[in-house]
Amino acid sequence: GFGQIRIQQQLIASKIAQVPQVFEGYTPNARSVFVYAPKSDYILYAHHELTPLPLASLAKIMTATVALNVMDTGGRVLVDEEALKTYGENGLMINESWVLTDLIKFMMFISSNDGAEAIARHHDSYLISNDPLNSSTFVSKMNSTAQSLGLSSLSFQNPSGLDEGNTATAFGSAKDIAKLYYKLHFEHSD
Repeated sequence: GFGQIRIQQQLIASKIAQVPQVFEGYTPNARSVFVYAPKSDYILYAHHELTPLPLASLAKIMTATVALNVMDTGGRVLVDEEALKTYGENGLMINESWVLTDLIKFMMFISSNDGAEAIARHHDSYLISNDPLNSSTFVSKMNSTAQSLGLSSLSFQNPSGLDEGNTATAFGSAKDIAKLYYKLHFEHSD
């Protein structure tokens, strides 16, 4: 009943209250840190958590989120030659067909740039062939998803976060990335 819930909430609150002591005097090695307990909506530690910084491969968290939300999760993704031109050799082969969820797991596990590109290219080629008037590309959906979730510091120019030359293509704050990761984990924990 409600009494049991109140006791559990008090126990969680007392444990969380002890955590900030762990970070007392801590100086992070990172430019930005955000340690968050989302279920209790409690910030355990923060250091420049609102500063947008280059995301690099953390952009793939949004790639996975968008793919799982707008594509057929049981559908197959064909790895084409253009996707394989993306920097990073991860063992994918031309014309290889993957179940979307398996390719997402592969992409996330080894940070596969060509896997991220294959997912986006599959989405865009399917979209264009079925609705040529629709200009909502995969990357534009990454950006609109960030905005709809209130993660205003996030911006993406490609699905992998791979820099173009010396220019970063994905930016965001540690706080927004932590919230996005929690959303992905909560909605798609399998």
